Amino acid sequence: MDSSVFANYKERCLIINERVDNSEKDNLVQRATYEDQVTLATAAFGRGTDFICRDPKVEESGGVHII
Repeated sequence: MDSSVFANYKERCLIINERVDNSEKDNLVQRATYEDQVTLATAAFGRGTDFICRDPKVEESGGVHII
């Protein structure tokens, strides 16, 4: 992602795409469910992936939101 707008957020964002191996994918999916986390996932990983939330603050705010 080379967008100049996105550059400010890139270090704080998790990106899950086809180049991520399965063990890393599981770690990123788990991290994606915590407070103040933004995760970008390609369609290949957005479908059929269970994002299980274990963060009480996220649960209190209505859970994980997928756009």
